[in-house]
Amino acid sequence: MRNKSIWLLEEGDEYPRLKGDVLVDVAIAGGGIAGLTAAYMLKKAGLKVAVVEANKIAEGVSGHTTGKITSQHDLIYNKLSRKFDIDTAKLYARANQDAIERIEQIINQEKIECNFLRQDAYIYTCIKNKKKDIEQEAKAALNMGIKSELTKETGLPFEVELALRFKNQAMFHPVKYFRSLAKKINGDGSFIFEKSRVTKVDNALLKTNEGNITANNVIIATHFPIMNTPGLYFAKMYQHRSYLVALEGARALDGMYISYEKDGKSFRMFDKYLLVCGADHKTGKEGGISHYDMLEEYAKLTFPGANIFTEWSSQDCLSPDIIPYIGRYSSKTPKIYVATGFAKWGMTGGTVAGIILSDMILERENEFEEIFSPQRKKTIPMLGNIAVNMSEVTGQYASGLLKRTPVCTHLKCKLTWNIDEKSWDCPCHGSRFNEHGSVIESPAVLNLKTQ
Repeated sequence: MRNKSIWLLEEGDEYPRLKGDVLVDVAIAGGGIAGLTAAYMLKKAGLKVAVVEANKIAEGVSGHTTGKITSQHDLIYNKLSRKFDIDTAKLYARANQDAIERIEQIINQEKIECNFLRQDAYIYTCIKNKKKDIEQEAKAALNMGIKSELTKETGLPFEVELALRFKNQAMFHPVKYFRSLAKKINGDGSFIFEKSRVTKVDNALLKTNEGNITANNVIIATHFPIMNTPGLYFAKMYQHRSYLVALEGARALDGMYISYEKDGKSFRMFDKYLLVCGADHKTGKEGGISHYDMLEEYAKLTFPGANIFTEWSSQDCLSPDIIPYIGRYSSKTPKIYVATGFAKWGMTGGTVAGIILSDMILERENEFEEIFSPQRKKTIPMLGNIAVNMSEVTGQYASGLLKRTPVCTHLKCKLTWNIDEKSWDCPCHGSRFNEHGSVIESPAVLNLKTQ
């Protein structure tokens, strides 16, 4: 079974399309973890909110995650300490640790059944000359106050040179959590709208093809921001794809694992299934290679006798300085906010976004606001040609409705054909379209022309 996230095998509640005009205190574009967390917190504070989702709640990027809730974000703390300073790294660590606690608190308060489980998280290497990097991260993590330790003992079915264990992290069924939040948001003057794509943001107005939402404040939580100006996020981020298989019959693992290696793999259990993630590549690149086949071959070699139950893929936005963009969309838009750039850590990152943005709208102080601000003073300059030259062509063709290689409706980059997903992917900014030309991933908001 391909292209079906294990989290989405059961259907969720349906919410209406937006038809006509709606007036609320806060309008939120995007029904993933950032948008839903912010909406939940703002409604709890007494505001009227409306979440508008282009497809179905929790069925976008947030519904294709691994469901890990951890402050272990690759080897990030040594990097932040060196590139910025110790204080910045400590704030980042505490924000993400606090996010784990906040998720558990919401689950307990609202009695949400979502398979929440505390687990240790490991980052490991099987390459001897990478041990030093993990040792340096261990020192940085201790400086951050994170409960962690170095070890060579893991639950993996192969030996590792070294691993760093973060204790008492967590994992869950993300879609059960998101759908429960949506139920708490909808009603009493607040709304959830599905299958209503925002096509334009005009000050405090969200426009769709069938209706508009007017609000005092607007949050853009569409994964990749859909407004090009102001903000210029298309020049400040890039997107990566990852692939996952759920194995049935593999030996159960305790803990969550991620490799510190190129082409490394990550692992976690869900119920009787072992989730294996890897085969990363920049969106719009390597379109002629089957990454599912690569991951399937790895799974067969590493977990002999296991069968593939289902497989799916995910997409992540990355900023050049590692830290997400959470805060005002730009200095020129004081009532428009953004949450993006969570890399592969959207469960904690999206929760941090919900906390920060709700505090900003409610005019409450938040100690993490400055380090995540899109206008932050501390930053790492853009490295390399992340915003790919607009004339780049990686030309792959496919038969079907679209007769020639189309161009992205975002900024006219030529698209590539993704043989795994049967989609047209943009190598410039990561927009994606299905074989019939309908938008799958932002920043594009307009479908392709099919003639």
